[in-house]
Amino acid sequence: MPIIDCHAHVFDPARFPYGADTFYRPAGGEVATARQLGHVLDAHGVDHALIVGPDSDYGLRPSAQAAASPR
Repeated sequence: MPIIDCHAHVFDPARFPYGADTFYRPAGGEVATARQLGHVLDAHGVDHALIVGPDSDYGLRPSAQAAASPR
């Protein structure tokens, strides 16, 4: 039976900087690339994941989520 993560975010401010008016700026352990997310999913045996676009850090710019193909 497949394991599915039904809610994951990609916060990658190095590649996709937050907007100037961003009120929430994830940092530390919350920040990772799509490739790093893929490694975490693999380590936990997750077969599929739904990448959710947060509206608090990237606003209406879905660049990080569009590029989030960890596998």
